[in-house]
Amino acid sequence: MKQPVAEFLRSLVTLAPSPPRRSNAIKAGLTVLLCLSVPTLLGRPDLGLLTVTGTFAVLYAAAAPLRRRAVTVAGIGLGLIVSTAVGAFTAGSVPLFAVTAVVLAMVTAGLCLALRVGPPGSYFLVLCSGIAYLLVGSHGTAPWLVPAMTAIGAAAAWTVTMVELVPDPRRPERLAVRTAVDAVAAYAASEPGPDSRPLHRAASHALAAAEEALAEGMWTAAPTLESELDAARRAYAERSSRAALHVVPGEEQGWDPRNPDAGRWLETDEGQSDVPMPSAAAAERVEHAFADEDRRSIGSLRRRLIDGLRWPGSRGRWHCRSGWPRPCRSSSCSPSAARTSRTYIG
Repeated sequence: MKQPVAEFLRSLVTLAPSPPRRSNAIKAGLTVLLCLSVPTLLGRPDLGLLTVTGTFAVLYAAAAPLRRRAVTVAGIGLGLIVSTAVGAFTAGSVPLFAVTAVVLAMVTAGLCLALRVGPPGSYFLVLCSGIAYLLVGSHGTAPWLVPAMTAIGAAAAWTVTMVELVPDPRRPERLAVRTAVDAVAAYAASEPGPDSRPLHRAASHALAAAEEALAEGMWTAAPTLESELDAARRAYAERSSRAALHVVPGEEQGWDPRNPDAGRWLETDEGQSDVPMPSAAAAERVEHAFADEDRRSIGSLRRRLIDGLRWPGSRGRWHCRSGWPRPCRSSSCSPSAARTSRTYIG
């Protein structure tokens, strides 16, 4: 009894693993300092406070590669300008602002999810609209002044976040490739079995992140990084080929390995089992298809829009590659493969 309670209490005060955030905090502090100090030295601290609504853009894509960072921060900056303009120019009518704020929240949340913007998502876009509404409605600020100063703050945020990459533009790409190589090495050193599931998952995600970083980084190729990533892919494929079939805990007891009767098909004839089990080859094909599809989901704005704006409930009906979606005729997307996807190649 004491051990579960201790584990529960420990989980309340334990922080989840996270990449370093010090550089992000430094960039945010420098951006705000720049936007506040210059107008204050010119005798207009009030204008400096108005620019802070644009500095929130520096919090986005803080560790992303060069091209993705430039586009994401610029897009968020433009979104902050639009949101503050919406709040400022609807300050004369409470019902009008309420309706536009709801529409703004829906649109920005959908775009952030579709384009995989990442945290903090659409939060600051909606927040800045409310700030602009209060500044104009309660404090008499000129409506045009709020989005104008927001644009200055957004420009400062874009400059600060891009200056970080001037000494080493390929640093995010190298970090992603190094993480993928380490994750694949840990997975390759493991033995097939349920204990290797987290390593398998981490290696697959790290490979996908590394390929995305190379696709959205510098405009020119990096032969050294690409060769390292190719070696990691080969090691991943070699380790996956040695994997044995295991069953993940499922909703049905027949698929739950904790159920003593769930493993009858492993030792007896498959026809004597009440639960139809896929072959190891079929499960391996499905697993590799999922991993390949995960790695292909890189870089393309069109692909992100397709994935993010897909109609609810249509999962598995479309098989996207590098272009527009088309109906999937693969056996891995058929209803009969739904049970196969419960299997895991350890």
